[in-house]
Amino acid sequence: MRVVLAGVWSVKDGLAPDLLLAEKHPNAIIYDAAAVTEWDSSLIELLLRIERWAAAQPIPTNREDLPPAIRQLLALALATPAREAAGPPRPLKRLARLGLAVIGPWREAQDLVRFFGEVILAAVRLASGKSRMRRSDFLAAFELAGASALPIVCLIAVLVGLMMAFIGAVQLRRFGAEIYVANLVAIAMTREMGAVMTAVIMAGRTAAANAANLGTMKGNDEISALQTTGIDPVEFLVLPRVLALMIAMPLLVVFADFIGILGGLALGTLMLHLDSLAYYTQTRGAIGITDLVIGLIKSVFFGTILGIIGCWCGLRAERHAQGVGNATTKAVVLCIVLVIVTDAIFTVVTTIVGI
Repeated sequence: MRVVLAGVWSVKDGLAPDLLLAEKHPNAIIYDAAAVTEWDSSLIELLLRIERWAAAQPIPTNREDLPPAIRQLLALALATPAREAAGPPRPLKRLARLGLAVIGPWREAQDLVRFFGEVILAAVRLASGKSRMRRSDFLAAFELAGASALPIVCLIAVLVGLMMAFIGAVQLRRFGAEIYVANLVAIAMTREMGAVMTAVIMAGRTAAANAANLGTMKGNDEISALQTTGIDPVEFLVLPRVLALMIAMPLLVVFADFIGILGGLALGTLMLHLDSLAYYTQTRGAIGITDLVIGLIKSVFFGTILGIIGCWCGLRAERHAQGVGNATTKAVVLCIVLVIVTDAIFTVVTTIVGI
């Protein structure tokens, strides 16, 4: 059978129809492409169909009369076997799912500990003056984690102070002890709620932003470019963000404590008709330097957790848009969980020690 090819072959004109080769039974196939004036991949696609049909019969083909460029492309296409349609994924057995559920988090925990060690080594290099961390990167991260977050932190703090004062007033009013609302708000804000609520806000704001930022940089191969030039991404990108959160969190917590106490004062004076001076005196006597120090120590730990988890999730993100979204969600959830766990550990330890 002689296959004569002529004229212009273009994908714009569509692919050639089948030649009904199944109805023919030739001993061999030869090509004649002398009259072809222009061609692109549509011609290769037709020849590929013919070659694969002939190989399945089997029927020998002669490609000597094809132009060299067509012959080379056809040989390259035939060298790669045709892909079979992928079927639906086979469901994993229960034992396999259980194994993945155990091994996956364990491997992630190991990687997180390894990443934490890398951050510590980067901090040691910074302290010894051998780090490549830029001051401008630290200031930008500190502004994002500090001054830019102050309005939302103050808003949430005053609302939390109002809610705690209202809930306490409902119960204490039965005993005529409304003045102890000041004790409740002051101790709760300085020891617990100020640091915890600030950490939760920063988890959904700064930690998520760090994860999305670094995840996008990884998808754009910016992280690979830094590694290629010999720059450690941990000390160049991660360390400024972690230090910024460690320093900004105590400052934000101080503002949150003060604003939360003012919220309790506002509710006490407006709804409970308490004297503002009496409320101030009660607050001053309720809290001590120990309560403030405990809240600030917690905030430093919370800032470290937020910085490391957000950056770790970003650097481990997959290289597509969904991967960046998954990394951001994972960073927020993991930060909140670890903040609550750390706060519970602090509460148990301080209770045992008697602080």
